[in-house]
Amino acid sequence: MKSQEHKNEGHNAPTWQVPTDYFERLPGRVMARLEQAAPPQLWLPAKASRWALVASMLVGAWLLWPKPSEEINTPWST
Repeated sequence: MKSQEHKNEGHNAPTWQVPTDYFERLPGRVMARLEQAAPPQLWLPAKASRWALVASMLVGAWLLWPKPSEEINTPWST
């Protein structure tokens, strides 16, 4: 005798359908979730800190770049 699980095995498939406009509404829902998590007045400091990070990386690369007076002598340099 089959158990209850085996009897209903093929009948418990999900019957829900994805709404046709689900992906059209998705960007708005994502933005609403972002605004709920961090209101827009908190976005400016995040953008400013991102630009500060980029600027500090550029300054660091400029400071670490070898100057013409201190070029590293390599065997193939003339």
